[in-house]
Amino acid sequence: MADSDVPHVPAAWATMDADSNGKLSRAEVENTLWAQQFDAMDTDHDGQVTEKEYIAFMQSRDNN
Repeated sequence: MADSDVPHVPAAWATMDADSNGKLSRAEVENTLWAQQFDAMDTDHDGQVTEKEYIAFMQSRDNN
């Protein structure tokens, strides 16, 4: 599945990426449904979720 095939990513990403740096911090998602999923999305464990990590997480959810 290509990134463009995930229609919910752009809107959701723009809403959560408050500082528009292209990454989500734990603070940016703390009041969202994604707060509990942060560690699962942060696959390289650097404390930030990139759009690529977010898309991979969403695609894995769609495949389960």
